[in-house]
Amino acid sequence: MPTGWIEFKAALQQNPTFKEQLQEKTRGVVEQLVKQARDFAVEAVRYVRGQRVNPDGKIVLIVDSVERLRGVGDTADIREVFKSAETLFSSHADKLRFTALNVVYTVPPYLSALAGALGSVYAGGRIYVLPSVHIYECCPAPGDEPAPYADGLAKMREVVERRFSEWREFFAETQLARLAQHSGGDLRDYLRMLRLAVARLPQSGRLPVADTLITDAEDAVRGDMLPIADNDRAWLRKITASHKPELPTLDALPDFARLQEGKYLLHYRNGEDWYDVHPLLRAEVTSGGNEQPGS
Repeated sequence: MPTGWIEFKAALQQNPTFKEQLQEKTRGVVEQLVKQARDFAVEAVRYVRGQRVNPDGKIVLIVDSVERLRGVGDTADIREVFKSAETLFSSHADKLRFTALNVVYTVPPYLSALAGALGSVYAGGRIYVLPSVHIYECCPAPGDEPAPYADGLAKMREVVERRFSEWREFFAETQLARLAQHSGGDLRDYLRMLRLAVARLPQSGRLPVADTLITDAEDAVRGDMLPIADNDRAWLRKITASHKPELPTLDALPDFARLQEGKYLLHYRNGEDWYDVHPLLRAEVTSGGNEQPGS
């Protein structure tokens, strides 16, 4: 069985020298690589249309998880990766276009702030933000917690209904509402907590799921985000109070993106963009720790 790709991937991950050599050798042939990629895209589109027996069918390629780009090592290395993402999507937008198909890129959330008018260089005309599900009424007043939005919580319940209509055999409606609210509108955390609770059922031996299993699922998700550094806690506390980014400088954008990626911080849009700490961390953030951001 051929192992070329596996060996290549392992070399990329484990051999920094190999990566440096690869970058050096490809630095002067970018245009050639772009042409080859576009030729390959044309071939792929023709193949898909042939399989579908639809010569005029529109093909959409979704390039997901680009927003997870981040460096490893010291601060300088991490910021270099953020800078490279900015350069790619702002200065080399033309190389990301394919005439044979439509492409959707999920870009890091900080790009719009770093590269002004970024949307103007793409066909859609703007960068679209994918906020958390609308489970709160609106952006609360400074210092207030957000109020639950019944229609939004019902939509979260509908997600489960569409996946498994017999969910009431396992969960009470109040339990689903509790997990929806404690997920902060993050669908992955919501479904993860449901799975964790169901996975513990053989130990409890009874239906529906006991509230203790709901608590255990919440604790498991919360535990993945702990501990919180004192400077992060202080920053999150300020955001929780104002519901604004509270960015001291643009240099802090990589850290802001890190808090979003780690789900310490969730983004909402109810007529305006606003932010709040993950509900499972609210008590942790509002208690303890006295340092200020950047201290």
